[in-house]
Amino acid sequence: MPSLPLGFLIIVIIVLIICALLGAFLLGTRLGPRIGRSRAGQLTKLDRSALLRQGMRLQATITNIHSSRGGTYVTTAAATDITTGQVKLYTQRSKAILGHRGDPITILLDPNHPNVYLMVRSIG
Repeated sequence: MPSLPLGFLIIVIIVLIICALLGAFLLGTRLGPRIGRSRAGQLTKLDRSALLRQGMRLQATITNIHSSRGGTYVTTAAATDITTGQVKLYTQRSKAILGHRGDPITILLDPNHPNVYLMVRSIG
């Protein structure tokens, strides 16, 4: 039985590893949102409407706003947890300015996933 040269086998293994890494990268970054996973910080319309209806409302104060690439604004707001006294920062990128430094803002939290939230101009 003829054997393949060792150099050829090493090249084949390297090519397979590169293909596996490239496939994992594409699946995680490009195709991930299409198969039900969303990128961090991006809410689908369904998620947004669910948060507007059922999200836990938290009052915060805008601490910083700055413009970013692509004509977007990054808003940072701080809210104090009344049970622990800890201050938590929330950040959101948006096309519109949500307010000015020191203005109140409402954070809508997903009660099941506290890292999923939406900043909206203060509601009543």
